Amino acid sequence: MKKRYITAVCCLLAAVLTSLCASLQAQQQRLAEKLIRLHVVANSDTREDQRVKLLVRDAVLEALAPLLEGADSALEAETLVQDNLAMVEAVA
Repeated sequence: MKKRYITAVCCLLAAVLTSLCASLQAQQQRLAEKLIRLHVVANSDTREDQRVKLLVRDAVLEALAPLLEGADSALEAETLVQDNLAMVEAVA
């Protein structure tokens, strides 16, 4: 009897964990559809290069923020960035 109880609890736990993983994956997918990643690479790991990298990141994000405010989707935002790539490069 004790073995059946342990088996039932393990099966229930597995079902709950599976459901939770599926929910988290769906949430991640919805979030991914709304985001654009900006990846700024430093020349090296030195403090100065890392400082410059963060300055570049902040400047680009500040320049893009007003442009992307009205974007309804990641695809629309990506198009806006592509259309203004010269400006992004100039800011960087």
